[in-house]
Amino acid sequence: MNYIIRDICIEQDLLKFHKVHSDANSMLYYGMEPASSIDKSQELLNAYASAVAQGKMIIKVIADATTSEYVGEIGLFNINELHHRANSYCILLPEYRKKGISKYISKEFYNMIFTSTSINRIQAYTDSRNVNAKKSLTGIGYQYEGRLYQYEFDKGEYIDIDVYSLLRKNYFSNE
Repeated sequence: MNYIIRDICIEQDLLKFHKVHSDANSMLYYGMEPASSIDKSQELLNAYASAVAQGKMIIKVIADATTSEYVGEIGLFNINELHHRANSYCILLPEYRKKGISKYISKEFYNMIFTSTSINRIQAYTDSRNVNAKKSLTGIGYQYEGRLYQYEFDKGEYIDIDVYSLLRKNYFSNE
């Protein structure tokens, strides 16, 4: 695999960020509406940058190692310093999905998180219908913890959310 993680660069990454965040299929299971314009994507990216500056989020671009071009993102949000936990996400441009990239890049990302922060627990909440995300999470080493029934209201219906976790001690014992 020829991919790296790097810091986000708003000017360099905005168009590809918008491509993934405005794509209805990409956003299908993310619990948010697709960005309706490049300006909405810019607002979201600015909000991410603000959350990073406040220590509430870590976001890294998944990039082609040769060209440094954006192919997706991996990150943590809702970082809770008191309880040493955060929620995770990973999103790839459609043409880069189902190629093992998220599993490949996750090793570097989670090594960085668990060795350079006090985060002990990373949790992932995923739409129970999102089979691909669940396969990816278990492939990375996340453990299934259970289901939150009718947890969210999305597009006129209640949906179930599956909860997964990745604990520091389990992550390093599986290496």
